[in-house]
Amino acid sequence: MLRRLDLGRRFDFRSCHEPSVADDFPELSLDEMLSQMYVVDAAGRARGGADAVRYLSRKLVPLWPLAVLLHVPGTMPLWKACYRYIARNRYRIAGSVNACDSGTCKLP
Repeated sequence: MLRRLDLGRRFDFRSCHEPSVADDFPELSLDEMLSQMYVVDAAGRARGGADAVRYLSRKLVPLWPLAVLLHVPGTMPLWKACYRYIARNRYRIAGSVNACDSGTCKLP
């Protein structure tokens, strides 16, 4: 979904399962990357979860309206809790809960 929102094609989207990711970002463990999305900027700073969404809300034009909400002072704990809930339930939210009952997801 984020790839489609990157209208300027400014980002390189990669799966945490690609071998190059472990080489390029050794500071991020596979468990960390499986638990939340990470964005690594040009300076090498990694942001995960709600912090990553907040960063992207400033960089991806279609997310600019969301940036207003994500930058209200004092609301980050709320956004982090929302992110954790969505991340925990991402397969159910995406409608693929039955495809992932065995602990692994089947591709269509």
